[in-house]
Formats: sequence, C-alpha cells, structure tokens
Amino acid sequence: MSNHNQIEIPQSFIALYVKPGRARPNASQQTVIARYEQCEDMAAVLTEHAQTLVFKEHFTEAQVLARCQAGASGTTSQDRAVTAHPTRTQPLKETFRMKLTLTYAPVACSLVPYILLTEAGARFDTLPVNLAKGEQHGAEYLRLNPKGKVPALLIDGVPLTENVAIQIWIARQFPEARLLPADPLDYVRAISVMAWCAAGIHPKLTQQQRPERYCDLPDSADSVRTLGSHSLFELYDIAEGMLAGREWFFDRFSCADVYFYWCFRRGSLFKPDLSRFTHCTAHRRRIEQRPSVQKLLAYEKQVQAEFAQAT
Repeated sequence: MSNHNQIEIPQSFIALYVKPGRARPNASQQTVIARYEQCEDMAAVLTEHAQTLVFKEHFTEAQVLARCQAGASGTTSQDRAVTAHPTRTQPLKETFRMKLTLTYAPVACSLVPYILLTEAGARFDTLPVNLAKGEQHGAEYLRLNPKGKVPALLIDGVPLTENVAIQIWIARQFPEARLLPADPLDYVRAISVMAWCAAGIHPKLTQQQRPERYCDLPDSADSVRTLGSHSLFELYDIAEGMLAGREWFFDRFSCADVYFYWCFRRGSLFKPDLSRFTHCTAHRRRIEQRPSVQKLLAYEKQVQAEFAQAT
C-alpha cells in the first residue's frame, strides 16, 4: 500500500482501519490513501492557520491548542469566548508579541518604516537619534548599528538595517496591511521603485545636504549642489510620469508610495521650485492626509522640540 503513487502511509494510520484480532484493513487501499491525503491537506491548512494566530494575531501556543481542543470537542464559538484574541493592552509575556524598536531621526528616511509600522497597526518603540549631534556615530549607537545610519529596526533585539529590507520585512510580517502588491510582477516592480528611491534618488538628496562628501575642493559646494539638483529633477520627472493619471504607484497604497513620499518631501526642504511636478505634489498631499502620516508629522515635531531643548 505504501508504494501506491509514491505515498508513504504510516503504519499508525493504517492501524486505524484494522479491527482488533484482524491483520488486514477493513477499507480498500484507495479509501485509506484518499483519507490520508485528506488528513495531510487538513493538517497543512491547520498548521498555516496556527502560525498565523501565533505570529500575526499574537496568540500564545496555549491559546492555539485550546482552540484546537475546542474544535475537536465541538465547542461552540460562544463557549470559546474565554480564549478570545488578547487585547493590545496585555503584557508582552501574555501575548507572545515581538519587541520592535525603530531608530528614528526627524526628517530622515527613518520616517518611512515609522509610517509603515503605523499603517500595519504594529506596536513598536522608537529610539530617537540626534543626527546633528552625531549620535549615530557614538559607541552606544554603533553597538546597535555598526553602519552608523538610521533607520535600524530591532526585532527582539536583532538589528535589521537598510530601508528597503526593513520595508519588505514589515510588509511580509504584517500581510493583512497589504503594503506590497499581491501580484508577483507588481510585487517586484514595487521593490524596484523602492530600490530606485534608495540607490537613485537618495544619493542626490545627500549631494544637496552634504556636498563636501562629493568634492572637497575649495568653493566647490555650490557647483556640487547645482549638478545634484539637475540630476534630482531628472529623477522627479520620471516619477511624475509614473504617477500621471493615478493616485499611487500601483493599484493601491504601498511601501513604494511611502519611500517616494520621503524622497519628494526631503527634496522640497532645499527650497527648489517644484511647481512643474504637479503629480508628485498631488501624491504628497494625498499621503499626508493619511492618519499614519499625520501621526508621524506630529511625532517629528515632538522629537525636534525635545532635541532643541536639549541643546
């Protein structure tokens, strides 16, 4: 029986169909195989659901097992009320929740994961980093992120760096937030936009902020900024075309929108004339209407005020 269609049927399963004192199963070979395959399918579904309850809905293993036992005994949903989803006010030990801490600096690109974590409904702490004081280069911060950059996302104490990687992790960890497209091609196209923001647009913004990193010749800063501004506008032109006639880069709001929002907002702080980028400007306004972004902007002001008082 175990060689049929290359399916290995455990002897313990076959034994379910052998009556006491008998040697052969009381069901046909095809019946036993079909029922075993059905059990395997059900086990796969239950395993996936159990993993969702633990890692996404924050149930404890005990609560998952209690639900399984209740289902096996035919307990009604009303009877199972005592094992309901734990509230967000319960302690970490009771909810099996990951500890998330985001290193954050006002205006910097760390606002991107802040917005996405908020969109996902995740509970997270922030570790404000004063870039003006160089805290990102201090020994304490370098122990968290040896790259000396923000953002870093500490996941149960394990640091994850690089903005694109952090965004993908958030989207995959909180799939119900739908922060990346479901379609496989659009999924990687969204990551392409995110990578473009990181490797294409972001360096041009740094060229405006820190021209000495690009050329250390005397009196070269203005020329470096001007060249960087031309390149930046060429990139904004590309985004302008991508956003023409649509609200978001893809069918719905995604990580790509948040990352470009930062790129466009950060560029505006250098006071260039952005009036020709009407689609990019409308995109920024739409994003800033979202509660997650309004929360970010309020928090940004709070941290800026705290840094100002500390000087």
